[in-house]
Amino acid sequence: MTFEVVHTFPLEGVDLGEKLLASLDVSFVKGMWRTEDEIIKNARDADALIGVVSIHPFSRRVLGALSRCRIIGGIGIGYDTTDLEAATEYGIVVTNVPDYCMDEVSGLAIGLMLSLGHKIPQIDKAVRERQINLTMDRKALVEVAYPMFRMRDQNVVAASMKPWMRPDGRPCKHSGAKRGLLIFLSSVAKKK
Repeated sequence: MTFEVVHTFPLEGVDLGEKLLASLDVSFVKGMWRTEDEIIKNARDADALIGVVSIHPFSRRVLGALSRCRIIGGIGIGYDTTDLEAATEYGIVVTNVPDYCMDEVSGLAIGLMLSLGHKIPQIDKAVRERQINLTMDRKALVEVAYPMFRMRDQNVVAASMKPWMRPDGRPCKHSGAKRGLLIFLSSVAKKK
């Protein structure tokens, strides 16, 4: 009997481990299916499913239709659209990746803060659309970039919510976590 793995959110050019399954008696089915009906139609006979447990509608209806499924491997942080109670009743294990993209998101957030602090989006738009030379045209510089403050005079306040916490600081019902609100404060003093 062939073991069937269904991937409901494959990305073009990304190795999904098909080569690892080649020597086993496994069929690997993949497609971009997002609705309950699409998932039921294409994953009904799956023994294992790979999907985004915070986006795909893994509802009681869907889980009930997956008669052979024993595991859903989630490729994201949360379980927002997955009925974990129903999964437990049906004997389906649901996994996630609790630190998925955390470094990428935090790095991007810092980069965007610096970009906004230096008004890079506004200056880029003015240079591209109006062909302005901000070095030579003080009036345009004031119009586009004023006010721009030195970064050393600014305060940064960043709040980070661990992925298993709700925005109000309470643990998610299935996480087992007690507390996870981390607040980081940084102030760069002015040079005197």
